[in-house]
Amino acid sequence: MEREKSIGKLTKDEIIYAEYLKKALKSLKISQAELGKAIGKSQRTVSLYINGDFPPSPETKALIDEYIDEKRSFSDFEPLEPCEFSDLLLSLLGEFDMSQATLADAVSKSQKDISNYCCAGLNNKIVPKKVQWDILHYFYTLSKVNGQLLSDHFGTGVYLNNLLFGSNENDMYNIEAYLGDKAGYRDCITHILALPVRLQDFIAENFGAFYDNIYMLSICYGKGFSFKYISYAVELFRQLSSEKKKRLIRMLETEAIDMFPENDEELCFFKHITEYRNVISADLSELKKEDTAKRNGKEQKSFIKRLETITSLDVLSDGDFIKELDFKLAMSREEWYLWMLLVIYEFKGNNVFLLANDIIIPMIHGHK
Repeated sequence: MEREKSIGKLTKDEIIYAEYLKKALKSLKISQAELGKAIGKSQRTVSLYINGDFPPSPETKALIDEYIDEKRSFSDFEPLEPCEFSDLLLSLLGEFDMSQATLADAVSKSQKDISNYCCAGLNNKIVPKKVQWDILHYFYTLSKVNGQLLSDHFGTGVYLNNLLFGSNENDMYNIEAYLGDKAGYRDCITHILALPVRLQDFIAENFGAFYDNIYMLSICYGKGFSFKYISYAVELFRQLSSEKKKRLIRMLETEAIDMFPENDEELCFFKHITEYRNVISADLSELKKEDTAKRNGKEQKSFIKRLETITSLDVLSDGDFIKELDFKLAMSREEWYLWMLLVIYEFKGNNVFLLANDIIIPMIHGHK
């Protein structure tokens, strides 16, 4: 049973949702009574949701969002080219571990139809707009539970939302929903937006070097990477004398890069690492000297959308992201180079934690 909640106690998200709901019903010409009937509530209850007198429960909110999604016209939906759609469809089937037969049943098509859609790119055969919409919308519903995007499919959910519904300035709820209540999202965005504008741009242009690349590579390769261990090694490295730093780097170059890369997987990994060279050569000190510039709401939304184009934002839910961002911004070019070597060293099956304790600490104390 939904508990009444005074407007003075509403959270920011709840107020935003009430505004979103009001505008959505108006733009789609859905009456309060119609929505109430669809979700099993009275017109008066729907009125309370819209006026912000109290928020719907997560379960009711999911029903509302589902009904609104179904009512949204797809007249503005831009169908994908055959190759693009078939590639996306194959990717979605793989991500959700779904057979063509299961999808066919879900969207009222034959398995042969689904097979043809998967091969549309090869045959350069146009997939009808309504068919594309129905299939993509089905996967979009799978990416959500109680109206919230699942962490496992968060990036896919955001991408499909953009494909299906686009975005507009009036739909503030969608923008806030991308950030959601997931731990760290707002803190991370606020933290980045508080940096000098040129530094924000620098981070966006080199995002692969600043977000948790260790975590990304662990997803790609199933390795047990840890930012904690590598940052610990870099912190210890800072305590070494110039001569010992050079000695350690020579040792890592010999042990980690020898016969590297050995196969296609390692070649792909190596390409990720070498992308960070542009960060090593950048003059961060000049960027950090600039005064922080204020960004208005429109500019903030623009910057958030820019992040959406380069990452699912899933990484921003990691509570350690701000710590890692600050740590990397503080690293010298020499330390950036060491970071790359340590990541490769770990990837090759060595233990960075043991390296720090067995090699770097003895160096600090003059035993090696």
